[in-house]
Amino acid sequence: MPSMTLTCFLCNMPMDQRRDSAPQGRAAHNACRKAVGGVGVHGVSGYRRGCRCDTCRLAQNASVAEYARKRKERDGVGLTARWRQDFKAKHGYWPQRGGGDWIAPKARRAIYDRDGLACYICGDQLDRLTEINDPKAPTIDHVVPRSKGGTDDLDNLKTCCRDCNVRKSDSMPAEALLLT
Repeated sequence: MPSMTLTCFLCNMPMDQRRDSAPQGRAAHNACRKAVGGVGVHGVSGYRRGCRCDTCRLAQNASVAEYARKRKERDGVGLTARWRQDFKAKHGYWPQRGGGDWIAPKARRAIYDRDGLACYICGDQLDRLTEINDPKAPTIDHVVPRSKGGTDDLDNLKTCCRDCNVRKSDSMPAEALLLT
């Protein structure tokens, strides 16, 4: 049975003490916290990551910015660049870039036109207007995969149907022909 030993530091009314109660002097009713908008109870909310008021968020942002600044000063590069370097050291290739097309739309069209919109693995004729998830949708394939040292040079890019591109995955050209 809960004992009435704590008092709310905002309203000075008694409150039940539970296993997860804050210590005396920091304990407050949820209603009192909400009524004062979190004033004086920063970091003592019911949220796992602490208080979500603007004051606490600004303080957290400043703390993270200071941490990033110190790491950049220590390592010579930012947090993201450092993570990418560590990934390359561990896996032997750079992590994939995020967002947008890897190949610019104008270059993509030029590759399709150069290859006559035909899959270089199975030889099927492809249609640009095909639904993107269709097995015969045109895609651009790295002949020598990026994970094995391939580049985004136009010589290393060829038109490929989605089905063959997925089946080829990151295998080399001779290996890919065995998969068909």
